[in-house]
Amino acid sequence: RRRFVDFKSAVANGEVTHVVWCSRCGGGGGRGPLRAALPLGSAMDRAAQLGPQQLATMGLDSLDQALHCWEQALQQLRPEEDPAAGALAASLQSLLADGRRLHSQGRLLAEEGTIEAALLLPPPTEAPPGPASTADTESFVSAEGTSDVGVLSELELSTVPPADQCALYREALELLAREGIPCRSDRAEVVRCSSKQDYLAKIHCIRLAFKRLTGQPEVLQWLIDAANHVLGGFMLCAGKDPKDALHAYRELVAYLLDSSHHDQVALELRNKGVVCPTVYDVVIDYVLLDAFEDLGSPPQPVVAVIQNRWLTAGFKETALSAAIWSLFKAKKRLLPFSGGFFAHYYALMEQVVPVLAWGFLGSDVDLKEMCTFFKDEVEALVCDMFDPSRSRYTNVEDLALDILHNSQLHYDRVCQALAGALLPAPP
Repeated sequence: RRRFVDFKSAVANGEVTHVVWCSRCGGGGGRGPLRAALPLGSAMDRAAQLGPQQLATMGLDSLDQALHCWEQALQQLRPEEDPAAGALAASLQSLLADGRRLHSQGRLLAEEGTIEAALLLPPPTEAPPGPASTADTESFVSAEGTSDVGVLSELELSTVPPADQCALYREALELLAREGIPCRSDRAEVVRCSSKQDYLAKIHCIRLAFKRLTGQPEVLQWLIDAANHVLGGFMLCAGKDPKDALHAYRELVAYLLDSSHHDQVALELRNKGVVCPTVYDVVIDYVLLDAFEDLGSPPQPVVAVIQNRWLTAGFKETALSAAIWSLFKAKKRLLPFSGGFFAHYYALMEQVVPVLAWGFLGSDVDLKEMCTFFKDEVEALVCDMFDPSRSRYTNVEDLALDILHNSQLHYDRVCQALAGALLPAPP
C-alpha cells in the first residue's frame, strides 16, 4: 500500500490531478483540477487585474499551502514525549478542521465557475448581509500573502443569509416552542450550533430533508451504493477480505428495504432512544458519531492491552478483535428479535468494528491515517449540514439538494483517498 499520509496531503491540497479516481467517482468524466493553473509566485502582483473567480481561486491556492503546513506541523508533534505539545496539537487539529471546511467552500467556487452558482444562493443584491464572522481562521487573514483568503470570507458573508431569516428554520423554531422536538443526543457544540434550541430546530429540518432524499429511488440507490463502495474500499485498504462485510451490509440493506419490517425496525430503534428512523438519526448520529466517540475513549482494559510494549502488534490486534466479537455475540443473544434490525446490524459490526478499532487504537500508521481522514470527512459533512452557509434552510427541497451535493463532494474525497491507499508503493 502507498503511504496514506502523502496521499491525504494531496487530497487536502486539492491536487486532484495527482490522485486516482475510482470508476464510481467518475474519474473519466472530464473532471479538471480544482484549482486553475495560476503561478502562485506572481499571483499577488496580478491580483488587481483579476476578477472575482480568479481571486477566489488564488485564495484556494493560499489555503492549500496553509493546510499542508499545518498537517506537517501536526505530524511532527510528539505529545507523548512533550506534554506541552498536546495543547498545540489540539489547536492544530481544530484549525485543520476549520481550514478544510473553508477549503470545501473554495472548491465550489472553482468547480461551478461563478460565485453565485457555487454558493447555490441568490445574487448578493437579493440576500441580506450576514453577521460578522468569529471563526478562528480569521486570525490568519492579516498574515502576509493571505489577503486572498479574506476575499473568500467577505464573499461568503455578503451572500449567505442567517438561518433565522430562512422560512424552514423559522417553522422549526415555532414547532420547537409549541410541541418540542425529540432528540437522542445533544451535539450542539460538536456541530457548532449556537444553542440547543438552534441544534434541535436544524435537526428537524435535516430530518425532513433526508426523508425527501430517501423518498427518491435514484438518490436512495446512490446512498446505498456509496456506502457499499466505501465499505469495500476501507476493508481492502486495511488488508482484509471485504466479502463477509459486504455480504452483511447487503443483507442489512435488503432487510431495511422490505416495508413489512418497518414497524419492527422503528420499535427496535425506539428502545435504543432513536426516535426518528431517518438516515441522519440512525446512520450518522447513532452509528458513525457514536462510534467515533467510543473509539475516542476506549475502555481501560483495551487501553492496557494496546499500550503493553511486551505484546506484538499481531497479538494486540487479535486480542482486540476477539474482545469485540465476544461483545457483539453477547449483545445478539440478548436481542428480543433474533432476526430483526439489530441482529443484522451487529452482524455487520462484527466485521467492521475490529478493523476500525485497530485503525484508531493500533500501531498501523497508514490505517490510522486513513481512519482519521474518514472521521474528519464525516464530521465535516455533518458540520456542513448544520451550517447555513453550506446548506440552505429556505425550504425542504433546497436543504435536501444541498445535503446531497455536500455528501457527493465528501464522498468523492473519500474515494480519492481509498484509491490512493490501494496503489502499490512506488519503487
